[in-house]
Amino acid sequence: MTQREVSPSNYTKFCVFLKAQSGIILGDAKQYLVRSRMVPLMHQFGLNDINVLIEKIVSRADTHLTSKAIE
Repeated sequence: MTQREVSPSNYTKFCVFLKAQSGIILGDAKQYLVRSRMVPLMHQFGLNDINVLIEKIVSRADTHLTSKAIE
């Protein structure tokens, strides 16, 4: 099963990460924007859970994935 809903804690982690890396500040109601941008990356990197994707991005475990997320 594919999980496309971002958990509140992962949304917060991603917002902090994005602000630190790019200066972009996302408001509380922008989960839909993160979801719409991250689902294609999720499929590209062979993942079926958006929260796993976000964990990989913010941990910087895969530099290519992190770069793609910031773009």
